[in-house]
Amino acid sequence: MSLFFLLSILFLQVLTVELETFTSLLHIGGSLKKVLLHLIGYVPWIVPVACFFATLLTIAFFKQRGEYVGVLASSISWFHSTRIIFALGVFLSIFCWFTLKLESEIRSSFGNAINFSRNGSHFQMKINEDRFWYFEKFNQSTWVGENVHLYAYDSLGFTKYRIRAKSARWTEQERWIFEDGQFIGFACKEGLPVLNTKSYSIEWLEDHKIKTGDWVKRSPGYSKKFEKLNFETKTDNPAFHILLSQKPNLLSFSKLRDLVDLYPDSTADELLPYQYRLAVMNWNTMSCLFSILFAVVICTSNHKQKIGQIIGLSLAGIVLFYVLRTTGDSLGEHGVMPSYIVAGIPYLGVIAFACLFYFIGQCKHLPTRTL
Repeated sequence: MSLFFLLSILFLQVLTVELETFTSLLHIGGSLKKVLLHLIGYVPWIVPVACFFATLLTIAFFKQRGEYVGVLASSISWFHSTRIIFALGVFLSIFCWFTLKLESEIRSSFGNAINFSRNGSHFQMKINEDRFWYFEKFNQSTWVGENVHLYAYDSLGFTKYRIRAKSARWTEQERWIFEDGQFIGFACKEGLPVLNTKSYSIEWLEDHKIKTGDWVKRSPGYSKKFEKLNFETKTDNPAFHILLSQKPNLLSFSKLRDLVDLYPDSTADELLPYQYRLAVMNWNTMSCLFSILFAVVICTSNHKQKIGQIIGLSLAGIVLFYVLRTTGDSLGEHGVMPSYIVAGIPYLGVIAFACLFYFIGQCKHLPTRTL
């Protein structure tokens, strides 16, 4: 039954959300491998939904046929009677965890790796308020940009220097190498930036420092053409900014983990949505077990429940989960609360709701004393 629900939801997901992709898969030449590779990203999100409805309907039918009452009459607790379902939930949670962690590896092994290539298109990078990069063309496979412009600013927003170059290349030594360009320096409180022709780098002449009152009217204090210029930096890594240019929900788990773990400034505001998305994906690996637990609790809270009541409680739990998730998205993406705490609130909130209803149902059936 869970397999039936899984396939049904996957089919509806592709049919309604990505109709063009679904149509292309039906063309002659579309293989089973392409279909599986397309659906693998949905598995950790759809399998918990399938587990929930499969558990819900299974126990509901047991109750309708009177089998659940027979189990209780035999002094078998609801936990012992449903432990095989929980074991299945643990197995599916582990399966979702491996699918999530190995999504990129699975795709690459079939020659269908996710690649956010910037080949042949313009590319921009903004490093806080300090620097702004513009590439007319950028090749991600070689990490080479063409017609590059770099603007550097001080803390008050005034220009420190500008670099225009025919090309710039990012190297494994975490540096940019500009070729065939022009460097323009402006005097500021740090001094005047100039080119060191021996080391092909930027150096500062401190005897050209200017006072605050002289910042209003400034003109270039240095201008020189160059054939080569080294610019060492860690925060201007294009790999990070290519990932940051994508929405968090478009990145795989491995890319999110690399971005969050390797980004130089872990407290940067632009990293918050990606940290929250990573936390949500980690919590989602346990959602199969949570969804089964929720379905079991609301079905076993009262052995006299009808299917209509079970469906109503399920809808209430789904609405509660949606409200908590929507609220958590706003809090987590803006860093109001720690991402892992906010990401777990929808799951823990729904379980708390189910447990509360369970204890209320049990209290109603406790024997009352008569005087």
